[in-house]
Amino acid sequence: MILGLGIDLVQVSRFVCWDRYNCSQLEKIFTIEEINYYKKLYQKNEKNIFLASRYAAKEACYKAISSWYEKFFRSCFTRGFLLVAPKIMVSLPGNGVPELQAQGFLLELFNHNKVLSTVSLSHEKEYVVASVIIMSREGL
Repeated sequence: MILGLGIDLVQVSRFVCWDRYNCSQLEKIFTIEEINYYKKLYQKNEKNIFLASRYAAKEACYKAISSWYEKFFRSCFTRGFLLVAPKIMVSLPGNGVPELQAQGFLLELFNHNKVLSTVSLSHEKEYVVASVIIMSREGL
């Protein structure tokens, strides 16, 4: 059963100047693994798309979680995204299909409520879109 759905559209050009940010600034939104991968990329546009896609996925995940688990996010709405974003990592395992990996309190929340998530990312020229579905593991 679908518990939450989130979609986010991001303009890639918003991330042009993010290469000036230091690690502590990036860690407010991205995981260390994502930052390390980002730093290994050479082409500027590739870096921008990487950050934009991860940001869009985290925002879509936040929207999906907040539609499902609103009692938590109602209490911390103004800083909710910054609580969730660094606890979500978008990874590309060997098959190349993106996965969301929850960490910390978010992983506990997912495990306790027996939920899982799925993410889809796409980009075209100046835009990146991400969609996240939070669903119950029961009945699968």
